[in-house]
Amino acid sequence: MVIVPYLKDDLVKATLDPTDRAILLGQIGALIEIVWTREDFLHLFKADSLCGLRRSRSLFYTIWTRRRASNEGVPTRRSECGRMRFANKTCIVTGGGSGIGKATCLQMAGEGGRVVVADLDLASAQATVDAIAAAGGTAISAQADVGNSAAVQGVVAKAVASYGKIDVIVNDAALMKFGPIAGIAGIAGIAEADFFATLTVNLGSVFFFSKYGVAHMGPGSAFVNVSSVHAYATSPNVVAYASSKGAIEAFTRGFALEMQPRNIRVNAVAPGSVDTPMLWNNPNVKSGVEKLEGPIGKPEDLSSAICFLASDEARFITGATLLVDGGRLAKLP
Repeated sequence: MVIVPYLKDDLVKATLDPTDRAILLGQIGALIEIVWTREDFLHLFKADSLCGLRRSRSLFYTIWTRRRASNEGVPTRRSECGRMRFANKTCIVTGGGSGIGKATCLQMAGEGGRVVVADLDLASAQATVDAIAAAGGTAISAQADVGNSAAVQGVVAKAVASYGKIDVIVNDAALMKFGPIAGIAGIAGIAEADFFATLTVNLGSVFFFSKYGVAHMGPGSAFVNVSSVHAYATSPNVVAYASSKGAIEAFTRGFALEMQPRNIRVNAVAPGSVDTPMLWNNPNVKSGVEKLEGPIGKPEDLSSAICFLASDEARFITGATLLVDGGRLAKLP
């Protein structure tokens, strides 16, 4: 680890109390192979005695994730370290084992959240939990078929048993099945089971987590549902997926009205093309039927938007859908 020369002087000037300073030094000692920059230290040591330790912990987490992501070739962002927007908040994130869901779990944990990582693939969910724990965050995993009511109720019960309450629910898990509604030119139409499975996972999961999660959520809590640009402009052979995403946005608006008297906000984000397994496994993308024009976002681009809507910074926003598509829908055909 490289300790820059001005570290000692800045520590002396910092207004942390002796206990916080000792913890701070211990944490610095545990950060191996991290090269600190002067900007990092100046950001940290502007902290006052009241929130100095909290800021330091957030800074350590974000520098660690930045370094790790740099090694993996993944771009990251550092949040404003003094904000800790999810401190003392319990956040359930579905689809948290990969892509947008994983990025959201990491960011919420980095800002102090206690994260419940829910995913159909338990190993993927646990990998996200392990990454959070390694960085000093708090998280548990939960295996769940989010299209199953009993499974969703199990996730809610586990979150409440572990942390006592729920403050944020992010409905990110999704299923995408392909095929025309009716057979066309030798192409078989989508099976009834696949059509309704898509609706059950994508829309049903939002219903289940809303219905059973809200009983444990107080004023100031928030839902963020993940829609898609396919709710606005779509392509052939993905009618089931596009329909489910359009329905999610209608659900978001209606449920937001129902929750307004309880001061619980309900919003959605609509991603465009994002560098996730779902994008690259899409046969329409592989065949060229769906053209990927314009920039392709990173999962962190969506997690930033999701965390904003889930935080108190968006306290005056409810019933809205935020397009996060790199301008894809703004372009005329």
